[in-house]
This record gives sequence, C-alpha cells and structure tokens, in this order.
Amino acid sequence: MRKYHLPSGQLMHMVKKECGQIRDLALTPQYAEGDDGWIMAGVTNDGLLSLWDYESSHEYCRMRLPAVKGSLESETGLLCCEFDNTGSILLAAGYDKAVKVLRLRDEDTPESRPIKGFVAPEVYMSLDKE
Repeated sequence: MRKYHLPSGQLMHMVKKECGQIRDLALTPQYAEGDDGWIMAGVTNDGLLSLWDYESSHEYCRMRLPAVKGSLESETGLLCCEFDNTGSILLAAGYDKAVKVLRLRDEDTPESRPIKGFVAPEVYMSLDKE
C-alpha cells in the first residue's frame, strides 16, 4: 500500500508488510487531539482487518474477524469498513452477511495500541431475514 502527496505526486509512505488484497479503506472522520491523529482501517478478501496510523503508516494491529457461526469457509472475507462520526466505532461488513461492530478501548493510548489494538467484535448484526 502506498500513500502519495497528490499535488506533487511524490511517494510519502509505503507499507511493506504483506496484508493481502485490500478490499476497502476507511479513515477516521476527524483528527483526534493529542497523539492519536488519524487512524486508517483496511479490510481484505480473506477476513483480515488492519489498523494504521495515517501519518506514519505504522500498523497498530492486524486481526482476523471470524465469520458468523454456520457460515461457509468461503464467506470469511470482508467487503467494506467505515468509522462512525466520532471515529471510536468501526463497522466491517463481510460475505457472511453480517456487520461486525468494533469499539475503540476507553483506555486505548498510542503506547498500548501495538499490543492491545482494538477490542474484538462485540456485536454481530445479521442482514438475513431470519
């Protein structure tokens, strides 16, 4: 993944870690005061969610989000992700027809992110009619 300065076309950062085929990216809607800055989230076709610091491209964490119980193995991929208006909740929708809701920890700090990352999915909302 590469980040460019658009007016000049100059390469700013390049994430060199293998993170699969990125399907969607989301950026927190507002700049967080202090050291938090902007957080960028990315989801892949194989069900990985990665979180990066937008300015430095440092990867805070990477996790595989589980598919809803009873889903096929081919339904583990993620289609899209989006932050809420506050930037504290991340939604990720997958092939399993469910929306995963992830909440940023209250005690989350830049120092704890590389170790603790984000809370695992708390809520599953199925889009099925069942």
